[in-house]
Amino acid sequence: MRKFIYLIISVCFITFSNNVCAESASGTIIMEFDLSSHNSNKEAHLWIPYPLTNKNQTISNIRVDGNF
Repeated sequence: MRKFIYLIISVCFITFSNNVCAESASGTIIMEFDLSSHNSNKEAHLWIPYPLTNKNQTISNIRVDGNF
């Protein structure tokens, strides 16, 4: 019975660990901010965090769109 449990755990680990061995991953992050409730007569300050390039990741194609 113990060997069967180890076998099941091993199969699950191998099956679900595909992303661990991936050489690269990519994606798109979209952040939307609604400042319509802010008083339009006052200046708005908006701090938008975004990831930085480091030894583990390369960030590229940053684009900021809006009706400034």
